[in-house]
Amino acid sequence: MGLFIDIARSRHSCRMFGESPLSDEEMRLILEAGELAPSSRNLHPVRLFPVSDTDAIRALAGCRPSSTTALKTATFAVVVAADPMVSDVWIEDCSIASIMMQLEAEDLGLGSCWIQVRLRSSVDGSAEDVVRNVLGLDTDLTVHYGELDSNGDFVEWSSNKIANPTKLGSQVNLRTYGGGDST
Repeated sequence: MGLFIDIARSRHSCRMFGESPLSDEEMRLILEAGELAPSSRNLHPVRLFPVSDTDAIRALAGCRPSSTTALKTATFAVVVAADPMVSDVWIEDCSIASIMMQLEAEDLGLGSCWIQVRLRSSVDGSAEDVVRNVLGLDTDLTVHYGELDSNGDFVEWSSNKIANPTKLGSQVNLRTYGGGDST
């Protein structure tokens, strides 16, 4: 087992990724790292929305007029959302979950990049609204546990922190992941 400091030293923002999709195990481990993140008073306001559909990921690039290069080549993204009514320090909790996922990606030999969406504008208004519209999300945070399989059927997960991709809380940020052609 390597030293954590080596992972911390080698992590950097990767804005160009290879074309190979992440394996199910790589995606699972990244999400698990986010799920395991500590939160203030153990309230867990953070919700993770995995996105592996490359058309949806490319469309998410429209959430900002710049700084979304990573979304043009990523094969996996995670929308990190929170319900600010659950915890007054939801921003910190989202940040902790985000860096946990980025460090897991680094440990797996994958690149990652944080794309700030909160308090940012798109060409058509709020960057958060663009993310909601692209993914068909609304502002009610309804927690379900699963994802759509290749047949479009909902498959439940055992986690209690991964939210239904049809619902979204009021605050969002993006994390992108992919093979490590770093620039």
